[in-house]
Amino acid sequence: MNTIFLSVMIYLFIFSQGNELVKYAGSLKGIMKGNDISSKINLNDIKNKKNLYALGAAENLEGEIQIFNGEPFNSEVVNRKLVIKKDFQKGAALLVYANVKDWNEYKIDEVITDLNLLQQKIELICKTENINSEKPFPFLIKGSAENLSWHVVSSNSQKVLQTHEEHKSSGLSGELKNEAVEIIGFYSNKHQGIITHHSTNIHLHFKNRDKTVAGHIDELKLKKNFKLYFSNIHNKK
Repeated sequence: MNTIFLSVMIYLFIFSQGNELVKYAGSLKGIMKGNDISSKINLNDIKNKKNLYALGAAENLEGEIQIFNGEPFNSEVVNRKLVIKKDFQKGAALLVYANVKDWNEYKIDEVITDLNLLQQKIELICKTENINSEKPFPFLIKGSAENLSWHVVSSNSQKVLQTHEEHKSSGLSGELKNEAVEIIGFYSNKHQGIITHHSTNIHLHFKNRDKTVAGHIDELKLKKNFKLYFSNIHNKK
């Protein structure tokens, strides 16, 4: 009897894990505190997944990972210059990903002045639309950034990188002004230090319109009339 019960519980655990919308490999605290920058998953293993959206950090901190609808825009620092690579030949020290075919669109007719306000807006929509925010979920943003500060991490074998500022300064950073962007983000109020940094519930990467700049978002101010998208298969409460 106990053996049957245990088998059923194991099956249910595997089934539920496999049906979560958001999946991840590695963790931010492993990278930041443990300096574990080894590969946890190879992008080749998921490259054939349709409607794939992902963000993360490359193994050995050799760049940032951004995948929009199955198309990679991975950014690296080569000779102090930013290079975008559109292939899956990369391992990830952290990868957060989901497969989303259809999205629900919300038009936001107000200025979002920072990431805290964006998080509050996302949580308000979850509340008013009866969206389950107790499970992690992906979101997209399409619009014009009045200001967007970004960085692309680069490996530094001479120093263990433990703070967000050290990660930013190890590679390249920059700022976009008044530019159209597409943003992939993930929300979770239960995975701080794992898929989001310890002080926030959101983690965002981006690409600009001409696909020449992509990376991790540090600060963001969005002009009004941008579009916010949630997966239409995300569980209702």
